[in-house]
Amino acid sequence: MTAGFFLDTVLDETQHISATPALCKRVRYRKSSCQNCVDVCPDSAITLSPGPAINDNCSNCGLCQSACPTEAFQSDFHIDQQLSKEVESLLSKAPSARKKKKLFIHCSQADKQDKSSLAIRCLGNVGENLFLNAALSGLDEMHLTKGHCSQCHLKNGETLLTSSISTSQAVIENMGIEEFTLSLNEAQKDNSKPASLSRRELFEKISHRITASESSSLSEQADGRVSHEMLEMKDGKRVSPKRETLRKLIEQNEWDVTNVSNPQTALPWKKMKVDEANCVACAICVNVCPTGALTKVFENNQVVRHLNNSLCTNCHLCQEACPEQVISFEENYAVTDLIEDKTHVVARIDMTSCAICGEINPARYGEICATCDKRQVSPMFMNN
Repeated sequence: MTAGFFLDTVLDETQHISATPALCKRVRYRKSSCQNCVDVCPDSAITLSPGPAINDNCSNCGLCQSACPTEAFQSDFHIDQQLSKEVESLLSKAPSARKKKKLFIHCSQADKQDKSSLAIRCLGNVGENLFLNAALSGLDEMHLTKGHCSQCHLKNGETLLTSSISTSQAVIENMGIEEFTLSLNEAQKDNSKPASLSRRELFEKISHRITASESSSLSEQADGRVSHEMLEMKDGKRVSPKRETLRKLIEQNEWDVTNVSNPQTALPWKKMKVDEANCVACAICVNVCPTGALTKVFENNQVVRHLNNSLCTNCHLCQEACPEQVISFEENYAVTDLIEDKTHVVARIDMTSCAICGEINPARYGEICATCDKRQVSPMFMNN
């Protein structure tokens, strides 16, 4: 048994995952077919009725956090934040500017490729924010090592990891950072081998790891409290914890790229687009939005729809719920939209009053609304 195992145990004890059903796509829109959390959970610990509930089977693996598009799952411990601190520590201790700065991370089932390699339970918990942070901060290389995922209890994490790597590599390439190397290798740990450390060395290392995790636990719990506060709607809006981390990352590293586009890769940020000509201004998209990123106002005989990109998590629920199917997402995005708390117009729908009932309707319906038209009201009735 290795010290890495004990570290995982300590981290598991600090990670208490909870769900906020109000953020779930199936709660916001009952016809949503989303069940990412159920599909990724290795313990069958999540049920949807319609929102997520976690039972005692939960092993706190954290994969539901990475899989949920609306970030309905949160915990007091965040892998990306802790590993980002390791990146900062590594860069601050770099002995020479000429020597490449490398970070090694391996899952609990993998054979570590470097003595300083960090052990985490599953690499599926590592998100694109960590890779972007490493590249922007000046790390030269990050090496990930996984075990045989197909034989692992947490095998669903491999898909999440692949997506995070693909996303980060596309963005890093568009940013023009050529010095950073991100690699993924497979090296299953041989569990038949005895521990190479002596008993005294083993417990000294365990003690060191536990002390380090306990000291970081306080700061992580503080981060956790911030994240839980973010889950609460304030003035009808809710900031995404992941998006907030990204905003700080961009600002701290002064990322000056204005636009990034790669239509062949599934990027995490996309731009909402509305087909105004066919939109009926039903506002279902506004009502189902989990974060309050979409709002509407009535002005100058128009229903004007606004979007705050900094609040949008690209969960695509608006697109899924739209009865007219007039919502789509472009691959282009502006970095300034991610970090600036500003809104922009995504649709202007001309409105008019029905000549019979006076109901406000889209001008495309004509002078008589659809309801009155179906009633086949005659001009004689109108005159009476």
